[in-house]
Amino acid sequence: MSIKSFNGNAIRDFFSECQVDRFYLLLKLPSRPNKKALNIGEHLLYLNRFEGDLSLDGYYEDLTPRALLSTGNCFNFKRRLWAGGSINHYKPLEFNKHYICQENIRYVKEVKGTQYVGIERIIFETSKLNGVTKISDEISLKEMRILAYTNSGTTINEPNSEETIGTTVVGEFTFNLMDIIRYSQLTLNPHRIHWDKEYSKSIEGYNDIIAQGPFIIQILAHNLNKIVNNTTITDLKYKNINPIYPDTSVTILMKQDGNKLRLIMANNSIMFAELIATCNK
Repeated sequence: MSIKSFNGNAIRDFFSECQVDRFYLLLKLPSRPNKKALNIGEHLLYLNRFEGDLSLDGYYEDLTPRALLSTGNCFNFKRRLWAGGSINHYKPLEFNKHYICQENIRYVKEVKGTQYVGIERIIFETSKLNGVTKISDEISLKEMRILAYTNSGTTINEPNSEETIGTTVVGEFTFNLMDIIRYSQLTLNPHRIHWDKEYSKSIEGYNDIIAQGPFIIQILAHNLNKIVNNTTITDLKYKNINPIYPDTSVTILMKQDGNKLRLIMANNSIMFAELIATCNK
């Protein structure tokens, strides 16, 4: 599909230790020691947008198909979801340094009536010399985020019962109401389905507010970090499958296949999300 001109977004941030400390407080855990560099997934707490016009759903209008496509008026949507994505690590992201994220649109495509927008985010370290900001030539992290725009209902997708065969339980977590709301505050996320119960129910058809895609992925990544220790994670792929409502308790399951680790977030027969990590010793 033909994409209109998109100027991209340059988002700057300082990687303060306090932001990760707040996330650990949200999880009701003590601050982690040896904080020289971010653990896998912790970059999701940083480099979040604060400016831009918002759609009715409270999220950014310039990321919608109707804003991006030359035939955009044909693509109105009822719901916007963080469907999945990938993360590639090239250099450690270190605390107490400045970084910039270059955000661009890579594609808009339609699959079975749902529009998918691929957002590429590339993170570079920055520094200042004589008052002039210099952007590193080396990429620290590259990320693809896939947003889905749909008019379909909010039915639960039932997984194949074989998905969890051979897995090991590695963690548990409960998504409390205030944890979901506070995560939106922590990450500057204005999307209404994460804090406005009336809107979430009456307009989008959910039973309540729902947990954020990045929050879900961070919980999976947090459990991954506990497993891999000093192993280097080179890349992650993840997808969100079903919505998570407040007071939902989930189990984190793991299955290993060579240098691939697959983590599944599930509750009884419902699978909510999965993450696949590639590990190098």
